[in-house]
Amino acid sequence: MGKMGYLLELGENWNMVGNPYNYPIPVSSLIITTNSSVPLLLTQDQTLTQGVFWVYQNGTYVSANILQPGEGGWIKVLAPQNEDPELFFPSGQGLGSVGNRAVIDTTGLERPPAPPGAVFSSGGTNNASEAGGCFISTMD
Repeated sequence: MGKMGYLLELGENWNMVGNPYNYPIPVSSLIITTNSSVPLLLTQDQTLTQGVFWVYQNGTYVSANILQPGEGGWIKVLAPQNEDPELFFPSGQGLGSVGNRAVIDTTGLERPPAPPGAVFSSGGTNNASEAGGCFISTMD
């Protein structure tokens, strides 16, 4: 990408990623790219991703503005895997030039998989996808 930072390969559909730095990262500075696109800020083109970085707070998923150190969340990739989608976290030097985050209407957008132990209401008003999910992978 030509700038200092951390590049993360993404899979199709939902990806759980976290802030790789020990300082806060504005979501507006995250860059998404594929092998057939120019690098774009995460929220600029909703054909590559859903355009939202979701975090779980107070029993529901909300759109994140800032990722604190160690904080993670979900991003939904819409680009097919053969496009080699990647998410770029610029280093501290690249963060100052990024403007304010674009406001995205999250009404009707699919929410990430439910965290382990999530309780769903029978009225269909849950905020998480019924597909389930796992935040932590354990190895034996």
